[in-house]
Amino acid sequence: MSLLNCFIAEDRALVAVDTCMAPIVSGNAADLARRAHGSKILTLPHANVVLAARGEMNFFNWLASDLNRAMLDGYDAMAERMQSLLEKNLEAFMEVVAIPHGVASFPGAEILMVGWSRATNRMQAAVWKCDPGEKAFRVARVVPWMASPNPGYAELPSPPSSAERMTAIARDQVDLLRSLPVAVAVGGRLLLAELTRDSISIQSIADLEVHP
Repeated sequence: MSLLNCFIAEDRALVAVDTCMAPIVSGNAADLARRAHGSKILTLPHANVVLAARGEMNFFNWLASDLNRAMLDGYDAMAERMQSLLEKNLEAFMEVVAIPHGVASFPGAEILMVGWSRATNRMQAAVWKCDPGEKAFRVARVVPWMASPNPGYAELPSPPSSAERMTAIARDQVDLLRSLPVAVAVGGRLLLAELTRDSISIQSIADLEVHP
């Protein structure tokens, strides 16, 4: 599991992810030490929608491809279709990818979708989550922000409404996850996507392996 953060305002949204990844069967530190990198954030420019994920990335890529093939125009239509696509892809992923690799239960994932809602005339975001070993996703609306995992804050800090705030939270998350007894793929660079009604921009805003 890595990190996945989001901030939603009426007319803009921010999404932050790290880049460190590992294979589905990477249970040893050697795989993680290679610091393989990949994109945990993808765009559907025709709909001005961003998808981002934490957890099982092979599944995320399957899902994003399927959502694009559905040829839906806009956040509202995609959000409505998402649950059925999750169910279909989860079953196929377990049968074709996970079980043949000796992974008997789903490793877990959080899937975030962000975009402009024509129905509500503002930015919206929703996150679908399936914990390790579970067989179904549950959905929650992001209002007004999320940080996954919670870096252990006793009280929620100010909303991550800037690149600086996103970076500070991400560094706390990396420290937390690397303190766990089980090695996880987290770190690398911090990518930040900014969305408005008609635009998406993505930039690398921090090297999470270097502390200032």
